[in-house]
Amino acid sequence: MYSDKPREECGVFGIFNHKDAVRITHKGIKGLQHRGEESWGEASCEGKVIYLYRRMGLISSSPDIQGKSAIAHTRYSTASTSDIKNAQPIVMADESTIISASDISRLESFSGNPIAGDHNGNLTGGLESITQKGSDTRKLMRKIGNPPEKEVIDRIVEILSSVRGAYSILFLTPDMMIGARDPFGYRPLSLGVLDGSYMLSSETCAIKDVGGIFKRDISPGELIVITKEGLYSRFIGHEKKLCECIFEDVYLARPDSIVFGENLYDFKFNCGRQLARENPKDKKRADIVLAIPDAGIIPAFGYSKESGIPSVHAILRNHYTDVGRAFILPTQQEREEAIENKLKVIEYLVYGKRVILVDDSMVSGTNAKSAIRKVKKAGAREIHVRAASPPYTNPCYWGVDTPSIERFIAYHKNNEQIARELGADSVAYLSLRGMLNQTSRPYDKCVKCFEGH
Repeated sequence: MYSDKPREECGVFGIFNHKDAVRITHKGIKGLQHRGEESWGEASCEGKVIYLYRRMGLISSSPDIQGKSAIAHTRYSTASTSDIKNAQPIVMADESTIISASDISRLESFSGNPIAGDHNGNLTGGLESITQKGSDTRKLMRKIGNPPEKEVIDRIVEILSSVRGAYSILFLTPDMMIGARDPFGYRPLSLGVLDGSYMLSSETCAIKDVGGIFKRDISPGELIVITKEGLYSRFIGHEKKLCECIFEDVYLARPDSIVFGENLYDFKFNCGRQLARENPKDKKRADIVLAIPDAGIIPAFGYSKESGIPSVHAILRNHYTDVGRAFILPTQQEREEAIENKLKVIEYLVYGKRVILVDDSMVSGTNAKSAIRKVKKAGAREIHVRAASPPYTNPCYWGVDTPSIERFIAYHKNNEQIARELGADSVAYLSLRGMLNQTSRPYDKCVKCFEGH
């Protein structure tokens, strides 16, 4: 399935031993809706019983489940199809039987030493012995099986030590919640606390959304165990070279999050400033700076601040359409129509102006093409597109769903060719070094998607 920009694959959230766990978990996972709009689910523990509820589509009202501990998941498909069978969390119960709700509106409950799990990322190896079809999370849960409670941690450590790929993952049993990050640290996972109860979340924004306090990031290769007695850590591996996904910073994560130790608002703003520094002639080339909403707004502020060219909020996003991130739609025509309906231009603000049009990134260019058409129609004299990240030229194999490589607008094209395809007067990207210099640890980043043809 093609899309305008890469889609984050999943978001995870959980809280252990809180009297209001179900409500908090539901609010937390709603704060991660941007990480997945295809399906969602929640699992909670009450005594020795796990309750499971899953649905397709956007997160809706809180399910009628109970328990003092819960985990939740919101999903895009990466390695498997869009189907309720692949919605998460996934539960293993007696006789190592994988549990999946076939009726998406039905509540399921399981007893007999159950374990629930959900996962953000993509596992690329170590599951070959599982021959059944399904998502990598489903295969992982099958491999873990249904061990006795006292053997759960050792079993999870054993299995995670043998798999390869990118993951942040949560497990829930009647007596504990477990979280882990892969040794390379591709995907984020954060620890928070609310009323003395510990939480785990893909992003810090969800911890703040529920009124919690962010404590720290889970370290790469760390497995954290949370029980009523407290928490402790074990390690499943260590890599000398980390590979934190730079596209989390550029686009995927919410800008009010702290990801990999970076304040994302500052990162995006500073990328915009650096983009202006790398294009000094723009000061004589343009009258106003416009952002492609919503992702381009913060970099555009930074660009305007550095260049001195005034920022004008002339492109509006219609928040009342029934489309969130348009790339989830099943066909390219539907996505293009959705984007056309989503963006509106205040014509008198751009009429006769030379425009710098800023976005955080360009992958297939669908958003930029739509914005350019609308700004031209409003009477802009010139349109110069600026992207606050380098050209996106390689697919991701670590849990981010990208369009096919031939649809990357920068694939085997220079900036002049890209400008012609977009219908713009010029195109420029932020340099790879310029982007990495806005992070505190540039050598710990995975930048394979930006590393050229």
